[in-house]
Amino acid sequence: LAERGALVIFPEYATHVKMNETGDADYSRGMTDDPRLGVRYNMHWTGVKMAYDYLMENEYDVDFSKIMVAGHSMGGGMSLWVSTKVAEQGWGTDELIVDMEAPASIPKYGGYRGDMSALPDHTIVNIVGYENDHLVSPCIGMWHFERFRDRDGAGELPDASFMIIRSDHHGFPRMVASHYLPNAQAVDPLANWGYYKRIDAMADYLVMKVDGNGTGAGQARLYFTGGTNEMLDMGKWSDGRQMNRPHYSTDPFGLRGGDGLIEYIDEDAPVECETPIG
Repeated sequence: LAERGALVIFPEYATHVKMNETGDADYSRGMTDDPRLGVRYNMHWTGVKMAYDYLMENEYDVDFSKIMVAGHSMGGGMSLWVSTKVAEQGWGTDELIVDMEAPASIPKYGGYRGDMSALPDHTIVNIVGYENDHLVSPCIGMWHFERFRDRDGAGELPDASFMIIRSDHHGFPRMVASHYLPNAQAVDPLANWGYYKRIDAMADYLVMKVDGNGTGAGQARLYFTGGTNEMLDMGKWSDGRQMNRPHYSTDPFGLRGGDGLIEYIDEDAPVECETPIG
C-alpha cells in the first residue's frame, strides 16, 4: 500500500490480555461483553493517534480527507468504532472507505459499539466473509452490514456491500476460504484474487483521487464496488476453468427483497445466523 503512495498506519494491540476475572464472554448478534476487548480497542486507537501526532509534529504533508479504515478479524470488528473515531477527527471528508475482512464481534459496553450515523454519505463499505471460516462466522459481518447500511437509523448508506469468498476444490491444491485466507504463508491465488486485488485497488483509488486522476480512480473503483466483473473475477484454474466467484449482495439477510446469503453460510459456522433485531 505504501508503495502505491498511501500512508499506512498499522497499530498493534495485545493479542493476549489477562484480566482478574474474565469468565466466559457472552456473544450475541455480533456483540460481546468480553472485557478484554476494551484494552485492545484503546491500544489500537492510541497507536493511530501516536502516529498522527508524530506526522503533525514533523510537518508531514498528509491528506487525511481521503482515508481507508481496513481490518481483518479482531481488526475488522474494530473498524466500526475506528471509522466513528475517524469521522469525529474530521478525517475522510472527501473519501472514506471501510473494509472489514471476516470481522469479529464488538463490545457491548464502554462506547466501543461505534456510531454509524457519524459517517458521511460518500462512505464506501465492503464487508467480506469466508465460506469455510470456522473461527468467525460470516453472520457477524452481516449483522455489522445492517448497521452500516442503515447508519444506526440515520438513513441509508448508498454504497455498502457484503460478499462471501468461496472455496474451490476443482484442482490441487484445493482453494479453501478459511479465516486465515489473507495470511497464507504460501502464495495463494484465492487470497490474491479474493483479497489483495481489492485492497490494492482501494489504495490506488485514494492516491489517484489525490493526484486528480479521475479516470484511473474510476477504473480502480471497479475492483472493490458494485459487484462488477472486475470485483468478482477470481481467475482461472490451469485447465481454464473459472474459479468459483464470491456470493455478492447488498441485502445479505434478504430483508429488502435482495439476494440473501444465509443459505451459503457453512453449517459448521461458530454462531447461528439469526436475523438482526430491528
